[in-house]
Amino acid sequence: EFRNIEKHFVFSKVMCWVALDRATDIASYIGMKDHEKEWKTEAERIKEDIFAHGWNQDIQSFTQVMTVPT
Repeated sequence: EFRNIEKHFVFSKVMCWVALDRATDIASYIGMKDHEKEWKTEAERIKEDIFAHGWNQDIQSFTQVMTVPT
């Protein structure tokens, strides 16, 4: 990722999705049901955004930047 470009990078979005997904597992394990539900909802929203705006069907690959074809 380039730090001098203000864009939404797919890799960063994926890492946020993974972090929230794992946090829901931890919240479930320790009984934090409110956080589990909230984080699961946000993780799903991020995942949907990644597949809607970070996937290029033509080349069958994720892109580097959201909404940019390559």
